Amino acid sequence: MAATVRREVDTLEQKIKEDIQTLKHEYVFFSFCGDQDLTGSIEMDMNNRNAENRSELKEFDLSIEEINNKFTISLGDLRTEIESAKWDATRRAICTCQNPPQDMSDQQR
Repeated sequence: MAATVRREVDTLEQKIKEDIQTLKHEYVFFSFCGDQDLTGSIEMDMNNRNAENRSELKEFDLSIEEINNKFTISLGDLRTEIESAKWDATRRAICTCQNPPQDMSDQQR
């Protein structure tokens, strides 16, 4: 699950970089042409897109952290169960050693 989220983050980062490059090229082109309204609009679009990207990355980071916490809790629960099973097996082994089963021929006498 974490690998899938990481791939999605990497894909989004690549798309963001491509979008920023496209916007920068458009910004340079329109700045060169002297169209102030359009360059202001492009700059505002870039700022909005950057804010959206930061928000999306924060959401992904929170998702990754949530998954990590769930796995940590599950791992702790599993370790507790394993330790409990070890103690139960140890107790049974001690009881068996203290009270060995008697042979069938001894019981018939």
